Amino acid sequence: MRPDMLSRRDSQERRLNLKSQDQMLKNVVVEGTQVSAWEAQILVDTVHQVYFSELDHQPYRTGQLRYTCASAREGPGKPVDKLALVNVTLNLLTAEDRKIRYRYDSAEARRHRLLRLAAEAREQGGLLTQEDLAELLACDQRTVRRDLAAWRQRGLVVPTRGQQKDIRPGLTHRALAI
Repeated sequence: MRPDMLSRRDSQERRLNLKSQDQMLKNVVVEGTQVSAWEAQILVDTVHQVYFSELDHQPYRTGQLRYTCASAREGPGKPVDKLALVNVTLNLLTAEDRKIRYRYDSAEARRHRLLRLAAEAREQGGLLTQEDLAELLACDQRTVRRDLAAWRQRGLVVPTRGQQKDIRPGLTHRALAI
């Protein structure tokens, strides 16, 4: 890779990382009180310690969102309107996603995000469906199915609700029952 491309990407990543709630608070404090940037950073750190020490009270960072999905405790066979649901916090975009986007094509970047999103939800007691992943990644469910198949070919299993709860299409179960 050319050195000027590398420095341009590093510069872009630094700028993107500065677009955060912490930076916004720091700027407001500096402008409003005329304290130094260093003092404002200490205030931001103190606010985090006092108000956000518990996980449930953590503020959302840029690129994060709250998403409601099926609880991992729910078994198969329930209609969606009867499922126990949980809220999970997902990182829609991370610094690692940016790096992958620069190294690989967009399909590979999407596959990595799909795997990470499903794993994040599972770690928080939820399971995303193919439908959820299609919504989060702004793509079609067929694209999600192809991406899941690509991960299976590599020997990795993505923890979706269908995979974890062994939910198969209705015809498969009917054929087995008959």
